[in-house]
Amino acid sequence: MKRTNSLRFGIFAVALLLLLNSCHKTISSYDHFPDPLDGRYQVAEYHSTQFNEYLPQPLHYPFGKKFNDSGKLTEIICSFDNEQLPSDVIPFQLDLHVVDQGRTIYLLTLDTTGHGADDTTACIYLGWNGRPDSCICNYRLLFGRTIESHATGKTFFCYDDHRLFSVRNDNDYHNGFPSSVTDTVHYDHLGNPLSYSQNSYEYDTTRKARQQFYCDDYTGNSHTFYLLQYLGYFPEITSPPNVRTKVSRYFGYPVYTLTGHQFDDKGRLIAYNNFTITWTGH
Repeated sequence: MKRTNSLRFGIFAVALLLLLNSCHKTISSYDHFPDPLDGRYQVAEYHSTQFNEYLPQPLHYPFGKKFNDSGKLTEIICSFDNEQLPSDVIPFQLDLHVVDQGRTIYLLTLDTTGHGADDTTACIYLGWNGRPDSCICNYRLLFGRTIESHATGKTFFCYDDHRLFSVRNDNDYHNGFPSSVTDTVHYDHLGNPLSYSQNSYEYDTTRKARQQFYCDDYTGNSHTFYLLQYLGYFPEITSPPNVRTKVSRYFGYPVYTLTGHQFDDKGRLIAYNNFTITWTGH
């Protein structure tokens, strides 16, 4: 009996040791989902040229990124496609510094006056597989500009079969009317996303691409979700298997046809319509 108990204890101890070791793996150890903050293989800039002629110099619109000498993402400058006029782009633009703390990613708006403290605009919480579980943000991300507000937003991500299934946005505007909205991502049998919220997509299923990036939805009130797409956390959404040809957008917009797809010698999408895409790496 004592030998049996000792054997059972030994098996339990080994199992516990293996469990603890597995729980302390770093995010980068999961080769099925590379770290998006690693600047070797990602989109450095996704640029729309539609406002270039109206502005003194091209802006990082929708986003541009900066990296340190070791290739780690340190900063993202971005805006969102529910500001439709050139005069809206500058005041709605966010300059966020990225602080990687393992399973928590902080996005900071730095104090430029020298009299205050850096503002934590968002906190991204990652699961053990390196995928976002949730994100909490403040009014600066919800509304895209500095305003007097105590609004907060919480976004939760649900997965099925290793890809994003649904996004739930809980917004508390401190006015007695908090909101909670859940949207589901629908895919076709090839793995192409077909719809999210009021955006829907069509593809040329005879054309495949090695790596793409599409993020031209009307973002509505889903700034948090689209910011995480900018950061590279949902490649199943932004890089579908087939070439995207049409987008039906928010609030009855006409069908938006995607044309002029250009690819580099690595098979990566580098331009379509009025968008140019700059990739890191070789």
